[in-house]
Amino acid sequence: MDEHTDISCEDATMLVSDSRDGPLDEQAAASLQFHVQHCPYCSIAYKQFDSLFAQLGQLLHVDKTPS
Repeated sequence: MDEHTDISCEDATMLVSDSRDGPLDEQAAASLQFHVQHCPYCSIAYKQFDSLFAQLGQLLHVDKTPS
């Protein structure tokens, strides 16, 4: 069995969250990418998280600029 097939949707969600705190190790990143590529639900969720995190980054950047 391929090592990348072992993570669940819950594990994938946790890895997405962990990736916001810092880079994932190589195996975790590969497992997440494999899961997202093969799970239609997590593929959509991953794109939504990515968009949300980008929007939050923009908002936080705006909040930090001097007025």
